[in-house]
Amino acid sequence: GARFRRMYGEHLHPHTYGIIEQTADHFHWDTRDLWHDIRKDGVTIMTKTTDEAGGGHAHCGMTILQGRPFPEELQGSVLALNLHGRRINRDTLHRHGATYTAKHASDFVRVSDPWFRGIEIINGRNGELFIADWSDTGECHENDGIHRTSGRIYRMTPTASEQSPHKPPSLKGVDGLSNQKLADLVASEWEWLSRKCLLELAERAAHSPLEPGIHKFLLTKFHSDESEQARLRRLWALHVTGGTTPELLTSCLDDKSEHVRCWAIRLLTEKGDVPAAALTKFQSMANSDDSGLVLTWLASALQRLRYEDRWPIALALGTHGEYAEDRVLPLMVWYGVEPAVLSNPEQATLMAATCKLPIVREYIARRVTLEIERQPEVVARLLQQLSTQHAESPVVADVLRGMTEALRGWRKATPVAGWEVFSTANAKSDNDEVRRLSRELSLVFGDGRALDELRAIAADGGSDLAE
Repeated sequence: GARFRRMYGEHLHPHTYGIIEQTADHFHWDTRDLWHDIRKDGVTIMTKTTDEAGGGHAHCGMTILQGRPFPEELQGSVLALNLHGRRINRDTLHRHGATYTAKHASDFVRVSDPWFRGIEIINGRNGELFIADWSDTGECHENDGIHRTSGRIYRMTPTASEQSPHKPPSLKGVDGLSNQKLADLVASEWEWLSRKCLLELAERAAHSPLEPGIHKFLLTKFHSDESEQARLRRLWALHVTGGTTPELLTSCLDDKSEHVRCWAIRLLTEKGDVPAAALTKFQSMANSDDSGLVLTWLASALQRLRYEDRWPIALALGTHGEYAEDRVLPLMVWYGVEPAVLSNPEQATLMAATCKLPIVREYIARRVTLEIERQPEVVARLLQQLSTQHAESPVVADVLRGMTEALRGWRKATPVAGWEVFSTANAKSDNDEVRRLSRELSLVFGDGRALDELRAIAADGGSDLAE
């Protein structure tokens, strides 16, 4: 349910308002370089600063390295083929705020062949990497001179001195393995093998139920002291073979592992019919779970719930002021409540007045104000909710900002009940932005006092322009 920046144009959803910026804290090129300046005769001339940053703006093919033969320090690295840079960029993932960020590490591989055009990179069965190379002179945006019969596939493994001591199981495939063996190997540290076993179990269970002992085995292993990764794979195997129940998944919401809790939220909500006990637990977790990642998954789950079930969880998520400036969580909360704002204005205006996430306050105010002609009573309710807020409160500034943005371009609107009292209080605020936004809105609402005030300011040559 996340919404990220599009390369061109506005987001397809008209009430998105804000988008989640990229996860990485960097770019793989010098953002000051302009395409038409560095592209000469169909070839990109790379600047020194872009070369140092990563090679260029175009990427094609990405994987997360999970191949055991490679050194431990490389495990979990994000590998992306850089088209113009003819290399494999490497980023490392780190927890940041409620979720993650990616930091640039040294390039994984550089290729001297000027025809190298990497277009895909995947992990192989024995932990190696396979790279598809289009192998051509053209980089992109080419209409002629393209070779369609060339191409190479590279197999990449570490040198003998770099290899980890882990050795892959000597298996040619998984289709001949018993269900018991598949259930055992699903927790393998070899990613390819684990995924193949999981897929094979799912396909077999779709055709006929697995023997009862398989689910018992997986459940016992899940409740054991295996690694967090192994336990998750046991849970996935249980779920795709029909071995989970709402009661089991609800109990997982109390698991010590934040990742198990996240996956329990996801699995409970994937079909939309969430048990009442789980909804109650979601609200409790939204209030008190100490994992920002869990809070983000709860925010994501809002979009799968009925409108009336979203508000108790959203209101609880809105109490986490420690994530007020987070890149992801506030926007995920907004994406979850936005469709429900107009159907439940009481809860929406309450959240706008009490939420500790500024973006959510602003966007709710903006959304309800857009409907001021059809539902003026909702805007009036919002102002009433703010009647106990001091004019210096950041809540007031956020709500005014949202209202102003909603009415941008409007020449005139009918003032709603309570506006005069609200604007009078704001006129005495020490906050320059609050006073300015109140005056702008008063103009739209046709408030004569605001016009007189603006005329006085314009006539007073000694007035502070900030006023």
